[in-house]
Amino acid sequence: MSLVFLIGMPASGKSYWGKVLEESYRWRFVDIDGHIVETKGKTIAQIFEDEGEAKFREIESQALKEVVDNALEDTVVATGGGVVLSSDNMLFMKASGCVIYLETPIDILKERLEKDINNRPLFKNVSDIDILLKNLYEIRKPLYEQADHIFEYKNISVVNFEEILNKCIDRHLL
Repeated sequence: MSLVFLIGMPASGKSYWGKVLEESYRWRFVDIDGHIVETKGKTIAQIFEDEGEAKFREIESQALKEVVDNALEDTVVATGGGVVLSSDNMLFMKASGCVIYLETPIDILKERLEKDINNRPLFKNVSDIDILLKNLYEIRKPLYEQADHIFEYKNISVVNFEEILNKCIDRHLL
C-alpha cells in the first residue's frame, strides 16, 4: 500500500488533482478538510470561528494521523494548505508516504480564491487578499519545498503524476 500527500497553498489544486488521481489510478482519495467536516460535524469555517486557528491546526494534525492509520489501500491525500505549519506533520507524512508540493503562482491562487472566498476562513473579511497571500506564501514556501517532489502549476498532468507515483510506490512499499 502506498500513500501520497498533496501539499500546497489554498487553491493550488490539491483536491482537484486528488480526485483526478482517484479516477485515473483507482486510488482511494481522502481530502483532510472533508474528513474533518465529516468527523466533527462542522464546516472548517465554523471550527475556525468557534475554536480558532490554533485548535483547528490540532484537529488537522489528528485527522492526518487518522487518515494514515485507517489507510488500507493505495491512497492519495489532499491536505489543508497549513498542514505544513507543524514540522511534526511534514515528518509524519514523509515517513508514511510520498509528499508532492503543487507549486502555484500567487496570481493564479488569487484568481481561484476570489471565486470561493466565502468558504476559506483564512481569507474571510480580509481587505487585501494580495498581502495575505504573499505573507502566507513567504512563510509556507520553504516548508512546502521540503516535499519529496515539486510540481510547478504549468507542468502538472496525469502523465507527470504517473512517473512520480511509480517512484513513490517503489520507495514506500508497505
